[in-house]
Amino acid sequence: MREYPFGQAVRLRASFANADGAPTDPSTVTFQYGLHTVSPPPDPTATSAVFGVDGAVVKDSDGRFHFDFVPPVAGIYTTRIVGTGAVAAAAVGAFRVKPNPFA
Repeated sequence: MREYPFGQAVRLRASFANADGAPTDPSTVTFQYGLHTVSPPPDPTATSAVFGVDGAVVKDSDGRFHFDFVPPVAGIYTTRIVGTGAVAAAAVGAFRVKPNPFA
């Protein structure tokens, strides 16, 4: 699992391709992240950013996107990136933000 120091921006990246493997833009691209809570269930409340709606979601080239954000608190985060329409795909991941040693 990747780790980041508190206060560092995290970059989530996504690449989409059609059935032939050619880079292709989905109709919509949504980046989601959420902090896991200590008590069950570990179902985080997601924050979403959508390409074309949120300026923080950037298209790098055909089929390639990224989203930068600064996690507000330390902990383990779950991520989900979803493309719909022309390319339907989803990916999940996780990372940890280390506590601020000066707090």
